[in-house]
Amino acid sequence: MRETLAIAGVLVLLAGCGPAEAQPDRGTADVRETRPGPIAHLADVRVGVHENFDRLVLEFTDRVPGYTVGYRALPAHQDASGHEIPLPGADAMVQVTLNPATASGWTDGERTYFGPSTVSADTTTVTEVSEGGDFEAVLTWVTGLRQQVPFGVSVLDGPPRLVVDFG
Repeated sequence: MRETLAIAGVLVLLAGCGPAEAQPDRGTADVRETRPGPIAHLADVRVGVHENFDRLVLEFTDRVPGYTVGYRALPAHQDASGHEIPLPGADAMVQVTLNPATASGWTDGERTYFGPSTVSADTTTVTEVSEGGDFEAVLTWVTGLRQQVPFGVSVLDGPPRLVVDFG
């Protein structure tokens, strides 16, 4: 009986760990996925440094929306107003467009993102990440890069995250 319980406990622990996280394929072409459903709500934006790459994480409260991730010409511009978004130290830019998504809660008044509109990074590749717009269920963030590098995109669960790896 004890052996059975011990084996069952180990299996439960292993099942909770899940498979090792696979690195997404990397390139410089746009990565796009349509993900129909209700409006997703952004909760957090962060940049991390790993041994061979930098990582941008956009975390959501409920689900990952559809997305387009790709290189765009500098300078970056705010959606609607067209005002230039400064990306100091950047020689390249990747734009992340999320749809349907919001951070400010413009549709139902529920604001879910309380972080800064610009996330300073100063990593090997990423200079900073800045909000580019949040209007009519289209949420845009731009990422300044020191130079153009291959990137990979993946969707993770628990919590729901869109992950972009640079380098």
